[in-house]
Formats: sequence, structure tokens, C-alpha cells
Amino acid sequence: MIEGKLIRLGAKSVRMQENDNYELTPAPSTKSGASTGLTILAIILLVLSVGAVVAAAYYSTALNTANNTNSNLSSQITALKNAYATANASVTSLNTQVTTLNGQLASDNALISNYTAWVHTLQGTVATLQAQVNADQTTIAQLNMKINDLNHQIDTLKMQMAMDEVQIASLQAQLAAVPRFTSLSGTVAISSFTCGIFSSCTSLAVIFDSQQYGSLSSSVFSGNSYQVFLPSGTIFSVRLYYLSTFFGSTLRTCSGLPSIFATPSGTNSLSQDFTC
Repeated sequence: MIEGKLIRLGAKSVRMQENDNYELTPAPSTKSGASTGLTILAIILLVLSVGAVVAAAYYSTALNTANNTNSNLSSQITALKNAYATANASVTSLNTQVTTLNGQLASDNALISNYTAWVHTLQGTVATLQAQVNADQTTIAQLNMKINDLNHQIDTLKMQMAMDEVQIASLQAQLAAVPRFTSLSGTVAISSFTCGIFSSCTSLAVIFDSQQYGSLSSSVFSGNSYQVFLPSGTIFSVRLYYLSTFFGSTLRTCSGLPSIFATPSGTNSLSQDFTC
């Protein structure tokens, strides 16, 4: 805004006051017609001055607005440059990550190829095993049939064993009723005291006496030996039967030494010598 500006227009001066108020100060003149023309010219100039002032104010406002816009644009350009730098750094990082991922992808593709080959190998192995399983199932079915047959045979044998056990028990009872025998053997000798100094004695038999079985005997064989089968679990008294020759032959008996002999229970084979 223009204040206190004095503009001289011909014979008059125009002073611009605050708020675009103005006053006309007449200039000294001697001619009134010229004064009227100058007044009109002054008014025209005043209008032009006011337009110039308004234009200057508008230009000043527009210039300030343009400066502010330019400042904002500079700030935006700076921000865009910073964003561009950040974006470039991000692009560089992303490119590095892409390169790394491409390497990993190549490695993964190689692993997938290996795994695919392994899968094909395993599929072949599975097919072979499946064929073996099918063959084994046939074999298993045959074995199950054989097992069933064997189980049937086992059941039959169990029944036969039960019957055999009954027969064995019966035979054991019968066997328990059969007397057990002890095989007894040894030698027989007639002492000179019994026979006599002037006599000659020959052993003929060994006699075993018991209340349950009576008398059981064995002949004396060459070498003065004998052998007899006696019932087991029995007590016997022993006698010797011999032939004495002294002015003729005489049959005699004497108690054996030992004179009592007990056979043990069960079946046994024993040796015992007797004298008298």
C-alpha cells in the first residue's frame, strides 16, 4: 500500500493517503480552463495509479504465493530425493535377496532332482517288495494250511496220549503188583573147621528161606560160584548144602555166614559170598 506519495499532475498535486484516500491540492494557476483539463487528467492518472497499486499488490501476493509454492516444491523434491535414495537402497537389498534366493532355488532344484531319483528307486524297491509280499502271502497261506493240519494231528495225538496215559497207569498198577527181583551172585566156601580135617567137602547149593516165599535155592557151579533171583524187599535166612566124604559120602547142611540176607526193594543186581 502506498502512503504519503505526492503526485503532481499539471497544475494540481495528488497526495495518496492511507486506505487509498486522497486529496487534491490546487496549484497556483491563472487559467480556469486549463485547470479543468488538468483535473480530468489527474483523475485519469489517479485511476491508473490505483490500478498500478492494485496490480503491484496482486503481483506481490502472487510472488509470495509462488515463493511459498517453490519452497514447498523444494521440500517435496528433497523428500522425493531421499525417498528415491531409500528406494534405491531397498532395490539393492532386494536384488541381493533375489540373488540369494536364486542360489537357494538352484540348490533346492538339485535336491528335488536327487529326491525324485530316490523316490523312483524306492518305488522300484517297493514294487519288488510288494511282489515278494504277494509271494510270501501265498506261502503263508500254504503254511497256515499245514499248521492247521498239524494242529489237527496234535489234537489227535493228545487224545491218543490221554488214552496211552490211562493204559500206562493201568500197566504201572499191574507192574506194581508184580514182585521185583534182585539178581544175587557170589561164591560159596565150606571151611575146614566145618568139613573136618580128614574129610573132603563139596558145595552143592545155597538155600534162601523166607516165610513169604518159602525156600529158594541156587546150585553151586564150577569155581564154587552161584547165581539166584530173589524177590526184592524180603529177608532170607541162608543155608549151605554140601557133600562130605569120609569113609563114604554124606549130604550135610550148615548156616551160611552171613546167616541173614535182606534183598533191597526194586530191581537190583548184587554180589554176596557165603561160607560156613
